[in-house]
Amino acid sequence: MSDGIELKAKHSPQNQLGLDNQLLMFARHWYLSGAYLRCTSCNTGQKASEANLAFLHENTCRRADSQHYPWHELACILHWVPSEDVVYI
Repeated sequence: MSDGIELKAKHSPQNQLGLDNQLLMFARHWYLSGAYLRCTSCNTGQKASEANLAFLHENTCRRADSQHYPWHELACILHWVPSEDVVYI
């Protein structure tokens, strides 16, 4: 992932930044608005159904020079949300 929000396979979030911190880092750059994830800099949105496409920022956006896949980044973070029968110790 391009924003440093990658979780390594088979490592709990406690061994990384922690689930809450991962979400806070993600929220610096993206926010959910209905069916769209939007860039906090340019407010451009991308639907979940377009998740496999690189995010297209406005040309004037300071983040436009990098390829981003925010839905994939969010899915990677949410992978660590515990189910009701799992407790991280």
